[in-house]
Amino acid sequence: HGLYYDQRTDRWQWQRARVMTTVEDKFSASFVIPYLLPMLERAGANVLLPRERDLQSEEIIVDNDTSAFTKGEYLEYTERERPDYRHKGKKLSGRNQNGIFRQGRTAGFAYSQEIYTDRISPFSDGTYRCYRTDRHASAWASWLPKIEKSGWYWVSVAYVTTEQSIPDARYTVRHAAGETHFLVNQQMGGGTWVYLGCFYFEKDAPAEKASVVLSNESAFNGEISADAVRFGGGMGNIGRRPAGLEEILLYEGEFDDKSVISCYEKDEYVTSGHERFWEAARYWLQWAGAPYNVYSCSQSLNDYSDDYNSRGEWVNWLNKGSSNAPDSVGLNIPIDAALAFHSDAGCLIDTVVGTLGIYTSVFDRKNGVTVFPNGQNREVNRDFTDLVVSQVASDIRSGINPDWMRRQMWDKNYSESRRPEVPAMLLELLSHQNFEDMQYGLDPRFKFTVSRAVYKAIARFITFQSRQKECVIAPLPVKDFAIETIDGGNSLMLSWQPATDSLEPTAVPDKYILYSRLNGGWDNGRRIDTTCIVLPFPENEMLSYKITAVNSGGESMDSEILSAYRVWGSEATVMIINGFDRIAGPEGFQSLPYAGFPDWLDRGVGDGTELQYVGAQHDFDTRNPWISDDSAGWGQSDSDYEFLPIAGNTRDFPFVHGASISAAGYSFVSCSRAAAESHRIDFSDYEIIDLILGEQKRTYWGRNRDRYEFETFSPDLQSVLKEYTANGGNLFVSGAYVATDNWVDCNASEDDRQFVKDVLRIGWRADRASQNGAVHAVYAPGVTFEGEYRFLQTLNDSIYSVESPDALVPASPEAYTVMRYSQNSNSAAVACPADGYRTMVCGFPFETIETEEMRRSFMLQVLDFLLGR
Repeated sequence: HGLYYDQRTDRWQWQRARVMTTVEDKFSASFVIPYLLPMLERAGANVLLPRERDLQSEEIIVDNDTSAFTKGEYLEYTERERPDYRHKGKKLSGRNQNGIFRQGRTAGFAYSQEIYTDRISPFSDGTYRCYRTDRHASAWASWLPKIEKSGWYWVSVAYVTTEQSIPDARYTVRHAAGETHFLVNQQMGGGTWVYLGCFYFEKDAPAEKASVVLSNESAFNGEISADAVRFGGGMGNIGRRPAGLEEILLYEGEFDDKSVISCYEKDEYVTSGHERFWEAARYWLQWAGAPYNVYSCSQSLNDYSDDYNSRGEWVNWLNKGSSNAPDSVGLNIPIDAALAFHSDAGCLIDTVVGTLGIYTSVFDRKNGVTVFPNGQNREVNRDFTDLVVSQVASDIRSGINPDWMRRQMWDKNYSESRRPEVPAMLLELLSHQNFEDMQYGLDPRFKFTVSRAVYKAIARFITFQSRQKECVIAPLPVKDFAIETIDGGNSLMLSWQPATDSLEPTAVPDKYILYSRLNGGWDNGRRIDTTCIVLPFPENEMLSYKITAVNSGGESMDSEILSAYRVWGSEATVMIINGFDRIAGPEGFQSLPYAGFPDWLDRGVGDGTELQYVGAQHDFDTRNPWISDDSAGWGQSDSDYEFLPIAGNTRDFPFVHGASISAAGYSFVSCSRAAAESHRIDFSDYEIIDLILGEQKRTYWGRNRDRYEFETFSPDLQSVLKEYTANGGNLFVSGAYVATDNWVDCNASEDDRQFVKDVLRIGWRADRASQNGAVHAVYAPGVTFEGEYRFLQTLNDSIYSVESPDALVPASPEAYTVMRYSQNSNSAAVACPADGYRTMVCGFPFETIETEEMRRSFMLQVLDFLLGR
């Protein structure tokens, strides 16, 4: 779904109602974008989406047809004229002067206007360039964007497919972390945007750090097509206006007299005013070059029906001309399958609605059309649907809820399953209107499980279709990741362990890929055969790493990110334990007739960036009926956050802590919680442990209080910290539930409370201790802290918000309150300089302190205190 323009009311709106803190238009994307899409692509699939995939609000287009809307420079040069990128800003010469490059014979892309209206395609409004191939690169086209905002940008390219196009066009993306190379088959996909990948670019970066280069090197004799390159997703630029009432009624079959069709009643065109990512498929397809009859079956009178009808027509436009439909004209891309990912409506009190699959076995029931253009029987749609629904239900039952409902499969006439001329289905995963379903559906862990199930089903379907013998499933992410110092601190040892997938015996890694972060971006990685590698530990260089597991089925999702830094002459090395691995949906309640997800309970923690949230639920009465999408009844939610991606757990907080530690003049390394709990790390090598607890706390599945994850201090972690402090190790701990979880949770034991008192030297006083995030230092005997600080307590797109910080009290005669919440003078931090070891415990997460300057000042004082400076 997505934002669409309603001709009757002259407004842009969602296609579904805001219920249970989300809206289906965003909810389904929260599965596809962060999980299903990368899982498929890492398994080797080429995935095309009918909606924009990039959240980036910036869009920089560089084209051979320059205009007021392009930002950058397009250049052409030969081997003799090849620029020396080592000389910053050197002018490139030879444009259009060497005779090798020529103008294309047909239309190409041009960004010629600010707002695009009906029937105007940017892909038929310009020109493109051609040049002959060579066995060795001898000519290049280059696109140099003007990057005005540092950040992550999806890079996509446009070209024209001709009779002489080649299957191995060689693109190089130059980005902050280096170069990444691509082979693009220009014999298909000409006339639309083809995504290459997502890269980090810095503001005003030079050409060697921000450009795309296309060489003429090829193993084939033919020609290269060079048109436009796009960086980022941008803002919606498709303009709409209302139609006359008679036109609408005629289209909808309610008015028969064509002679009274009125003209448009309003000449002004309006765009959505939001990022293109949020818009429905109908508008993206126009920007992506699809023909008018693909994106508007209604002749522009009904954008709502255009949207769901355009998706299947778009699949056919991509597929036509390929081996699947050779006697037709399209983009020549052989599509294997099309999947529409949806959620459903419906309410069932005290049980889940569950998962439904929809397919269409007969395209034209009147004429009995039951085959695809390539002769394949459309009954294969049923096989595809059965595989997906069965895999989803099975995996949810095995790992999450054994009572999950597997609903029936419908053979019905739905546009997204009927129109595509390839195997296609609709997945109605669950009911976004039902409380029990959404207790799972809003949880990132559920999203991962479901998306992996869909990926596995698609992989098995394509394996069966291509008559391969075995379907190998990509591994799960690695676990127990750690960075330790060895060789007297001169080297780093990185280690990790493979994760066992109890559901998939083939999901066993053969190798691993180690990625390094350079200048804000990630390099292309290096393959490793073992679960350990030793690297040099250079001075004064921030090092960051992540790991993936690989087998013949593909590459896993990423591990968490760990960092390290070595300061020359450092008097101590800090071990950062990333104890914050929690991801979770919001906490709900049910006390009939009331149920839902109130904002005053726990909001949960998103996985990276949360896409689903629209605002707090405000209607909790299950008796209130749906009247319209604007008056949705039970579950209705606010809309104040619906266009803001919400920051969650980035799994990158050792970098934030480490930046302040290194600025204070100390070295650091880091490890995961699981690695610390494994008892394989010798913590005695480190004078201080900085334990990140963030919003870690016991988290339950639904209302089941017998099963939980993410407790702050597990028995293994308690054991590690007891041994470490008993041997004189100093401890800095920060987190929102640092005492609450082991003090007042229903599963907290007396041993848990005793650990908090004896080892951390604190007690619990209250939760929700602050609402404005302001803290200040106070006097304490023998302890010197100073300054005023502020941590984030409102939802934002940069760092997760802290809704419930802890108020702490000293639990030892030597411990003192050293910081208080400015709002109410509750104790915010407790320090203890007792003999044996020192502790500093904060009831709010350090990484959420607002500015880098504040964090550096705070950390310097903490480290100096712990080391007795």
